[in-house]
Amino acid sequence: MTDVFVSYKHEDRSRVEPLVTALKSKGFKVWWDLDLLPGEKIGLAIQDVLNKVSCVIVVWSKRSLKSNWVPDEAEFGRDHNMLIPITIDGSKPPLGFQQLMTLDLQTWSGDAEDPLLQKVLLGIRKLLRGSKRQRPRSTIADELEGETRAMDMEVLRDRFAAILRNKRIFLIIASFNEEWQISLNYQIMRTAQRFGLSCSVLVPSEDHSAPEQTVLLQSALADAKDYFGGILICSGWPDPLVKKLLTIMRRLQLPVVLVDRNPPAGLSRIPPQLSYVSVSDAKGGKVAADAVLHLAQHSRVKRILVIAGFAKHGRHKSFQRKISEKLPECEMDIRKEGKFDRWVSENVAYSRLTEAIKHKRPFDVVFCTADSMTLGCLDAIERVTWGRFAKPKVVGYDGTVTTRKLMDNTRSPLIGIVIQDIAKIADAAVSQLIKSNQRAKDERLEQTIWVEPYLYPHL
Repeated sequence: MTDVFVSYKHEDRSRVEPLVTALKSKGFKVWWDLDLLPGEKIGLAIQDVLNKVSCVIVVWSKRSLKSNWVPDEAEFGRDHNMLIPITIDGSKPPLGFQQLMTLDLQTWSGDAEDPLLQKVLLGIRKLLRGSKRQRPRSTIADELEGETRAMDMEVLRDRFAAILRNKRIFLIIASFNEEWQISLNYQIMRTAQRFGLSCSVLVPSEDHSAPEQTVLLQSALADAKDYFGGILICSGWPDPLVKKLLTIMRRLQLPVVLVDRNPPAGLSRIPPQLSYVSVSDAKGGKVAADAVLHLAQHSRVKRILVIAGFAKHGRHKSFQRKISEKLPECEMDIRKEGKFDRWVSENVAYSRLTEAIKHKRPFDVVFCTADSMTLGCLDAIERVTWGRFAKPKVVGYDGTVTTRKLMDNTRSPLIGIVIQDIAKIADAAVSQLIKSNQRAKDERLEQTIWVEPYLYPHL
């Protein structure tokens, strides 16, 4: 069992090797890239080790900041509460990691008894003694190791390759303009590639066009022999169209995973070849409400503006219920015409904010149910002339790179973002597709996989 995973840029090996040597001299079992065996699949080997360690040490440097691997490995450690960040040249960690204290080892000489290294050792021992790490609910490694954890990953890959007709899947995307959606598309393709799957991407000519996505799905299903399954990102689908989709799926055998869509209300039965992978809109709305309730402990929260879109109504409904329960005197203005569009939501926000200022009843908080609308709201806030009134605080929803960057800027009105973790969503979707193919005819499969939302920054 490995204790410590060291993430670094290979070109920094001469600076990192003394650290690895010192840790091993203290009895820790350390893994770094020199432990890779000839012929091993790098991505699979790294993922396998990360799933087992209790501590990830990330070595930040000018080189590692530009690495394709190091930020991902560091993100894994951070998300599992087992990251120890250090720097060997004074480089500042990238956005998303700057809230963690980074130990500067520029002056460390390699002495295992140096007080600087003792801090690293103390951090490792603390993680080994009382690690609160929580594994992702559904990861590719977990799915494949379910039958026997002792079996080599490559053997399992070969076994599945023999069962599958081919290794090609289709991915029908929902949006090619919205930042969070673009990141999700990329992450799903990357996850599929990590497992050796080829991915045919089918793109609608209009963002969030459920009818166009339906046509693309029907064309993919018409060529079912070319695929062993597919993923459909149906973020903006209304319930009636999803129910129509269920009718289509009942006549087919090809497994399909619906991503970023909660099952329709009142749905009694899901066709066995269909699965859902999503973040609960109801839970996400409650997480957003928690951010506002935390703010209300030390600031005035009397009026809240909610900017929502044509879908994801569970977000603002659960937000409204929790705020009404905890802050019964708080007035709420819910606008549903944001359309998940930055420019549209900017106009909606500007209209409502200026109207409130005109009547001397300003909003204290704005909750936007997607980051595209969050950015529009922030644009509107900059346009408004506030005079003696304070700018409202803003709570966003999704967790794009842009909004996280604004979150790290203390001058922004943005105080919190409900995070939908795209890496976990993508991993769960591809895992579910593989598992759907391998289940026996009489085997029941969990068909709704929930990825837990969380607030950034953590309260």
